[in-house]
Amino acid sequence: MKAKETKRTQLGLVEIPAWIKKIKVNKNLLAQYIYVYLSNQRQGTASTKTRGEVVGSTRKIYRQKGTGGARHGSRKAPIFVGGGVVGGPKPKDYSKKLTKKQRRRALIYAFSLAFKDKNIIVGKFSFNKISKTKDAVNFLRKIKVVPKKDKVLMVFDGMEEKLKRAFRNIEGVTYKNLSSLNAYDFLLQQKIVFNKDVFDKFINFLGKDETK
Repeated sequence: MKAKETKRTQLGLVEIPAWIKKIKVNKNLLAQYIYVYLSNQRQGTASTKTRGEVVGSTRKIYRQKGTGGARHGSRKAPIFVGGGVVGGPKPKDYSKKLTKKQRRRALIYAFSLAFKDKNIIVGKFSFNKISKTKDAVNFLRKIKVVPKKDKVLMVFDGMEEKLKRAFRNIEGVTYKNLSSLNAYDFLLQQKIVFNKDVFDKFINFLGKDETK
């Protein structure tokens, strides 16, 4: 590879299929994808007890008349501390679905936007000498990424434990395996860093133009 080509690659100006460059981004689909993705992150396990579920005595707390106070029948009433909750959350399934075709197109659209904004950094990087956080910080600085200032996603195809230890303590830096990469990652991060071979696999994964 020529020196000029290497420099362009390290700056993230890599070649991608022409149809991805020209594709018209469907922002409605991206908005729908984000809604579905975030909904699927919700556990839906929040739960409160109604007065019928609260454990406690059902004895009338004081006589009906003559106290000067309001009439009450149970300490489990919502008005008392420790009583039941009215209209509180209950376990709920928030999960939603998109078709495989919709997910793929959302990924292509998000990648296209990130590429146009020059947020993709690709190069023939060697991670053999990165074993400490200091090494990882120096690596990021060499590729013109500012730790703590830039939100960075490192994309790997399989990852050694020493690399995880090196990158996980840097603020604003996360890492993912190629197999779990999704459209939300491209929309969320400011910089996405690929090794050249991993990037080639990603482009192959996107497949051919189906919009013709």
